[in-house]
Amino acid sequence: MAGVAGMNELLLDAESLSAEKLCAEIVRESRGKDVCLTSSFQMEDMVVLHILRQHLPAVPVIFLETGYHFSELIEYRDRMVSEWGLNLINALPLTTLEEHEREFGLLHIVEPAKCCQIRKVEPLMRSLQPFAWWFTGLRREQSPTRAGLQKTTACRVAKR
Repeated sequence: MAGVAGMNELLLDAESLSAEKLCAEIVRESRGKDVCLTSSFQMEDMVVLHILRQHLPAVPVIFLETGYHFSELIEYRDRMVSEWGLNLINALPLTTLEEHEREFGLLHIVEPAKCCQIRKVEPLMRSLQPFAWWFTGLRREQSPTRAGLQKTTACRVAKR
């Protein structure tokens, strides 16, 4: 496989490949450039991160820092960053949590979709801008909306 044709062939064949093989092929085809992983530091993301680090030890790991995480998660994230030497990028909303709550109140309770747009979606889209390939861990059994996910849903090719 080579170039765009090779990537297209790889994406068409993604479902038949193991996660390890698909990851290796994408890293090989992309030459490891413009690749990132988004991680919530949950089990599924840690599996993908483990696989990806075998090929790209310094892969940028994007974490959505909403300001609403449990302290235990932040402690675990920081421990993994230290132990694994991760290249962590904290994707931050445009406002601090204090500014956000001063302007909107407890938006995560009264309008969770709007809160997610401000504190998750916008920072995520902004943080993905420099990357052509995006890996993440999603499980099909997590919800009805994820039941039909394909392996290529967990990575994307940006139009450049």
